[in-house]
Amino acid sequence: TLALDWSISSMVEPGERVLTVVNGDGIFTERVRSILEFYGGRSILVRSLAEKPVDPAEVERVLRKDRDITTILCCHVESNYGTCNPIDAIGRLAEEYGKFFVVDAAPSVGGMHVNCDDWGIDVCVTSSFKSLGGPMGTPIIAVSDRAWEKMRNRRTPARNYHNLLTWKKYFVDA
Repeated sequence: TLALDWSISSMVEPGERVLTVVNGDGIFTERVRSILEFYGGRSILVRSLAEKPVDPAEVERVLRKDRDITTILCCHVESNYGTCNPIDAIGRLAEEYGKFFVVDAAPSVGGMHVNCDDWGIDVCVTSSFKSLGGPMGTPIIAVSDRAWEKMRNRRTPARNYHNLLTWKKYFVDA
């Protein structure tokens, strides 16, 4: 959750419209939505049944209809259902429509194939536990150059502790 919180607070400004994929009443996909709304993002839901992955055609329908969407948020796997969303197809749509793509891949990185660059993922979050099998508590975040640029060009600053640019200065650029 910490990695998601940092990523969403850094990528999404208050009032931005964000397409948010939710599987059923999934704990983790609903958590993504609640973090987004806490930081003032406006969630445009694309909801699937709990046991069904989201249909990329539905994502595209919403993107075609709502040109003000800036970002797509999606969990790769909704852990409590085992539902795996087609993030490769959704990433292609994000690229085609010029949207940022933020993926929660905590349960899948290390256990499933995830390719941030080829799938158009701008921010991919995971953690040291679940499929990686390490101890809890270490957030891992992959950020594209395009996403770093979006963060640098915000109209409103992200909170210091939650601002990935703050951490980039100490751990990536140092």
